[in-house]
Amino acid sequence: MPNKRNAIGSQSRAMGKKRRTTSRTGGNRVQHEEIAQKTELAGEELSRKQKRTDTWEPRESSILKSALQLPKIFKEQIMKEVKLGRIAGPFRYPPFPTLQASPMGLVSKKDGDVIDKDHCSVQYRSVDEAACLINRHTTFARLSQCDVKAAFPLLPIAPHDFDLLGMKISG
Repeated sequence: MPNKRNAIGSQSRAMGKKRRTTSRTGGNRVQHEEIAQKTELAGEELSRKQKRTDTWEPRESSILKSALQLPKIFKEQIMKEVKLGRIAGPFRYPPFPTLQASPMGLVSKKDGDVIDKDHCSVQYRSVDEAACLINRHTTFARLSQCDVKAAFPLLPIAPHDFDLLGMKISG
């Protein structure tokens, strides 16, 4: 005898409710569509819950010695970030009355030059292994690729925290 919940003539199907695929998540049955909605709204809810109630006095910090020694490179790096849309500016006047300008400087580094290759090697999965995973989870399989080098500037920032992330590079 078929289960009443899955039967074609069940009450929920007769009332026009759609049958949805569900999965086990943390011991509770949660619909995948609900998970997607919760994920999309998580950032908004987090920013609403964590609004600051304190007030700040505006703060300016001086440019660090490393930036003063190489002003051309320093300015090029800042303008590169502006062109990529990662930071806004330059502004003639502070865009926020409570702007916190953090000290700015340069750090010379070469990608991976101090990483011990024996202790920190990365082994990538083969295409065959990826295909097997996709076949095993066909209903909700998604592929993605990320560039870790550029990941940090892409993290979302709550609008009420913009004034905490200021910088002053001249005058």
